Amino acid sequence: FAASLLAISQSDGKKVLAYSTVSNLGLITACAGVGMHETVWAGIFLLIFHAVSKSMLFQDVGAVENALGSRDIEDMQALMLRLPKLASIMVIGIAGMFLAPFGMLISKWAAMTSFIDSGNFFLVAVICFGSAATAFYWTKWLGKLSAIVAARENIESGVNKEETFVHGALVAMEIVICLIFPFVSKIFVIPYIEGVWG
Repeated sequence: FAASLLAISQSDGKKVLAYSTVSNLGLITACAGVGMHETVWAGIFLLIFHAVSKSMLFQDVGAVENALGSRDIEDMQALMLRLPKLASIMVIGIAGMFLAPFGMLISKWAAMTSFIDSGNFFLVAVICFGSAATAFYWTKWLGKLSAIVAARENIESGVNKEETFVHGALVAMEIVICLIFPFVSKIFVIPYIEGVWG
């Protein structure tokens, strides 16, 4: 929760991502600390989805910094007009961190319901307030990317082609993980939990 609040005050893209990582690692640790089978699985899924989304975002912020000479979120205003491919990848990465149907939101929901089942209402409050702060800084960043500003030219031709390949691979990985998530849960997680608790 504290790391999410600190992320709101940052304008450096990599610092926002770093504080977001600290925040998510706190949630993953809380899932492990509760010790229920559901929370452990929620923590594992949080770890997987976070790794893919955050690696995509760190790569993308680096590519934007190479193109613009800045990684400040304020300088990313109207990025959809200036660097549409990189901005689209960044939107997918940000959506992966806090929107449905991407796994971070579903995993946070699973963690919260497990915290409720365990009777740990303090952690429920922390995840609710932390998620609200998280939604704030991700929404702010999305707003900057999609803002319409006059006299912004497209500078996509200066982007390194190798970076584009890596970003495409990470986007594909994000989509594949979202598609197989329900099947993995159905095959491995649900039978295990039912077997333990049934």
